[in-house]
Amino acid sequence: MRLATAAVPSPVLRRQTIIIGNDDDAWAPLAATLEQSGIVAPSDTASALPAAIAFLSGLRAGARRKVETAIAANAFDIKNTPSFTRPVDDRAKVMVVGGWNPVSRPDLELDHVTPHVMARWMDAEDFRRPPITVFKKFPSAIADPESELILPRINLVQGAPSEGPFEADATLAVVIGKPALRVPVRSALRHVFGLSLMLDVWNSEIFLEESRVRRGMLSKNLSNLTPLGPWIEIQEGSSIDNELEIILRIGRKIRQRFRVGEFAYRIAEVISFCSSVGLEPGDVIAFGARIARGTGKGPLETPTGIAPGDRIEISATGLGTLRSTVATNP
Repeated sequence: MRLATAAVPSPVLRRQTIIIGNDDDAWAPLAATLEQSGIVAPSDTASALPAAIAFLSGLRAGARRKVETAIAANAFDIKNTPSFTRPVDDRAKVMVVGGWNPVSRPDLELDHVTPHVMARWMDAEDFRRPPITVFKKFPSAIADPESELILPRINLVQGAPSEGPFEADATLAVVIGKPALRVPVRSALRHVFGLSLMLDVWNSEIFLEESRVRRGMLSKNLSNLTPLGPWIEIQEGSSIDNELEIILRIGRKIRQRFRVGEFAYRIAEVISFCSSVGLEPGDVIAFGARIARGTGKGPLETPTGIAPGDRIEISATGLGTLRSTVATNP
């Protein structure tokens, strides 16, 4: 099953309607689907995305089958695919897993790495696995699928405005379904609701300046530059397929291709790490090309530069295709 928010071209459905779908690409309003299936849910389940995620996370197999049957019965009659909006609540925590990976970034400058941090890396069992780094994404940075991305001019304190360059990475967005506070690694995946796709975009000039103090706050949070979606593929069971492949295309050229099993950190250990701040239903942790080891089976240009006029697509089996176009300032 799939969960999404959408602007549906129908007079009976309002913008940001929560919809639920199946593998046949049939979509129905969540409220009508739950009513048809005879499942009693809290009153805010069909109107608040975190509540919907929390409720659906607790459904047993029998109830899931009833919902799947009701989707087909309540699918709305539209000629075109619903206009998906970003499947994330304004109160959600959105985090991107970073870190220096010498496999994919042997050229990365290390001027900002302090001697004691480098010593810790050198003493580790695997030098290729430095400490986990997490960047925070503000809700204002998250954009809808099919968005037109406008690369802004940024006024740097030091002088002239920065017009770039801008860079991007494809990421796998892991959506939390159950509250998690200091959970152990062994049970961390039980808190996953589903998977989606996200394009992480940033201004590399500002990022380089901020990296000297390990912040990345401004460069990673430029308004409406991080598309997320098109939907959340609801997980069955408590495992994530290591063979799941994420592909980033700019135009017709593949720039990034990597698998879940290539991540430098296990998804479960990152969820456990992030749960120290408390995770809630609807929170997102994104894993991308920056922490992929690379196996030589495909290109791994990370990060990859983007420019006005670029048509960008991220795809993965079962998760659909997240599309966006890079525009210029009007």
